[in-house]
Amino acid sequence: MLGRLGIACAAVAVLLATVPSHGQEGPYNVDVVVRAEIKGQPTPLQPADVKVQFDGKVVPIQKLEPLMNSHAQPVQVAILIDDGLRGSFGTQLNDIRRFVSELVSEHAMVGVAYMRNGRADFGSGGGFTSDPDLVEKQLRLPMSGGGISGSPYFCLQDLLKNWPGNYSGPRAVLMITNGIDLYNGAPTPNNQSSPYVQSAIQDAQKAGVPVYSIYYGRFDVHLGYGSFSGQSYLGDLADGTGAQTFNQGSLNPPSIAPYLKDFEKSLNESWLLQFQTGSRKLQSLKIQGAKGTKVYAPRMAMAKDAAANGVMR
Repeated sequence: MLGRLGIACAAVAVLLATVPSHGQEGPYNVDVVVRAEIKGQPTPLQPADVKVQFDGKVVPIQKLEPLMNSHAQPVQVAILIDDGLRGSFGTQLNDIRRFVSELVSEHAMVGVAYMRNGRADFGSGGGFTSDPDLVEKQLRLPMSGGGISGSPYFCLQDLLKNWPGNYSGPRAVLMITNGIDLYNGAPTPNNQSSPYVQSAIQDAQKAGVPVYSIYYGRFDVHLGYGSFSGQSYLGDLADGTGAQTFNQGSLNPPSIAPYLKDFEKSLNESWLLQFQTGSRKLQSLKIQGAKGTKVYAPRMAMAKDAAANGVMR
């Protein structure tokens, strides 16, 4: 009897040894997109040019490569257009068409979605493509309904959580919106902070996606403090994810073409950076550039891969 008990205990011990512990540490890969402005350096960014601190600890760089080329998977760029913008936004569609035709290539795919009622709607058959003609078919005039998109940040979160095709390669977002979060209440001097914006920032940081934006006002809601609030929220979103926001104060630009050029320039100055960690939690991230190199990065990051496998995802 004791012999059988001993055999049973040994079998259980072997079984437990083969089951991974939930508390077992990595290493795990952390992939982030950073943007670098290099002064007086004609050579590409090198690992020696940057110092990475994750959760307050210096970590070595595993991989560093240009976002727009020299990697296995193309970057997917999502253009999110506020469906509540007025019909006059139609004058900007040709600028977007020209931008897309210049951007798409073997290294970049574009998808256009409209922010409406908390969702990022790519439409029937929509998604990401490197064919500018197919992207053009995704473009249309906004519906221009008042309050049709109460919070662009809910729409951003919907995109991040339901990215078409569950794509695991490099991604970036460009939002065209007034940035006002109506779900946070009417913008007033004492109401200039939104938990929904902060939640969207964290979702973007977890996904490793920089979120750029072009401020484009809507005249059906909240001028004055609303304009200030929307631009402030978009600025927080850009700062938190290592991106940029473009605006002309409270005025709509006659053309967004210069902003689209700046966005393309930022993509060409961006890099995929990978390091490893033993944690699966969202942690603080600080990246410093060498002398003459300014690096813009998300303020927090987390591992996405189940285990380090040496592949940039």
